[in-house]
Amino acid sequence: MSLSGQKPRKRLTIAYFRVSSHAQRKDSESQKQAVEQLCIASGRILDEKLEDIGSGLNYKRKNFVELITGITHENTNSLSRGSIHSICQ
Repeated sequence: MSLSGQKPRKRLTIAYFRVSSHAQRKDSESQKQAVEQLCIASGRILDEKLEDIGSGLNYKRKNFVELITGITHENTNSLSRGSIHSICQ
């Protein structure tokens, strides 16, 4: 229990993957495998995997918005990603 008397919320570990086009779908799969292996090796359990196909400059990507909302509402404990460019460029 926290000092305020409320139970602490479960914070999620989320993996986020993004590629620019459907043609790069294969790259997305390799990103997923690499992050999953990294999480297993470090003992992390992934609660959720989010994926978008679209420009890194498009900040209205469905799963990107969901990810940012989770982070700002303190529901997200840690974030794993294929590369820093996956989030935004």
